[in-house]
Amino acid sequence: MVAALVHARKLGHVPTTAFALYHRTLLHGVLATDATALVAGGRELAQLGREHRFEMWQVCGELLRGLGEAQAAGTDATLRAAERQLVDFEDMGVVYRPLYSTFLARICLASGNVERGAEHLDTTFALVERSAERWSTSLTWRTAGELALTGSDPDPERAGRCFDAAVKAAIDAGAVRWLDEARHCRDALRGAEPSTVAGPPPPPG
Repeated sequence: MVAALVHARKLGHVPTTAFALYHRTLLHGVLATDATALVAGGRELAQLGREHRFEMWQVCGELLRGLGEAQAAGTDATLRAAERQLVDFEDMGVVYRPLYSTFLARICLASGNVERGAEHLDTTFALVERSAERWSTSLTWRTAGELALTGSDPDPERAGRCFDAAVKAAIDAGAVRWLDEARHCRDALRGAEPSTVAGPPPPPG
């Protein structure tokens, strides 16, 4: 995607540049959890959208920047801003909504806001059912497992089932990195003992 962005800029073709910039920022920022890449790429994309009156790319850029700022700061103000931007993003009718909702849940968990993270996960599972966009479901199930281990009443049994579901979803999607991460969480929970997939638990909620 970096090569595609370089080539698009060399051609001076703005729509292709915006497309490549968006996906490069998605890959480096959201999937690799790089807050700096999110803020920088999102700011550039939003500016590109404003300059050329591409409202969709402006909204996408503002969302990416907002997610990066929320990840970096983890404050109520930055989380609220990212949540508002996600609503604007959804209104554009574009894809990756379940992934972004899961990412927000992970930001909430990292900042200690467990209840808010659970709400975003509930939203994610509902979105997956409505949209059938399942390629990032492994990350969603892994986050649900981490959530089950957090707070005053941890539930290791539920967490294990969520991690099993994350492994299965990663295999189904061919997501090698998420498969490794899901297996690591599952095996760490069970002392590296192999487990059988008994089927995912019902979505949190």
